[in-house]
Amino acid sequence: MLDQAALAQLITSGAYDHHLRRMRRRYRARRDALVHALDQWLPAARVRGISAGVHLLLELPPGCQEADAAAAAAARGIAVDQVAPMRATPRGPPALVLGYTRLPEHHLTDAGQLLAHAVQAAEAPGRDRQRARRHSAP
Repeated sequence: MLDQAALAQLITSGAYDHHLRRMRRRYRARRDALVHALDQWLPAARVRGISAGVHLLLELPPGCQEADAAAAAAARGIAVDQVAPMRATPRGPPALVLGYTRLPEHHLTDAGQLLAHAVQAAEAPGRDRQRARRHSAP
């Protein structure tokens, strides 16, 4: 009952609407910082989805596996979610879900760079195998 009364007071006073507007601006700035860092450091990946919410979908570059990228990100202290377990069908490009609400913009810029290094490290084994096959072909 107390929670309902507090929410009603927030709504009727306009404080709830003010809070939502403030948080939308803040989250938009954070998303923009992360997207900019990813564009700069990981141009082969693509950000998908609408510019709203508290997460974004990062479609990985060709040849990069979700599990490898997620493990490399975790090794660098970056929490990401793989998309494959969330898919209704097994098809679709490898991608990661990135949350951006907990960090300020300057940390998201750093996180974007670290994530780019993680994805590039996850791609490297595949590139090395492809290179080895090309060199061993008759």
